[in-house]
Amino acid sequence: MAKKKVKFPENLPLKAEVKKSGRSIRWYAQQIGVDRQTVSQTINGHYKGTNIVPKLNLLLTQ
Repeated sequence: MAKKKVKFPENLPLKAEVKKSGRSIRWYAQQIGVDRQTVSQTINGHYKGTNIVPKLNLLLTQ
């Protein structure tokens, strides 16, 4: 099976920050109020996440 093409590469730095934080994607999803799959798709560049990215950035800076 072929890999999905990344549509939103501007979200990829979030993935590194989430890994560095040591918290799970599930934790971030619960804090934001969305499901885990949406956060995962956002940080992997498959979903734009215009309402999720600012909230993730805020959580990552705390």
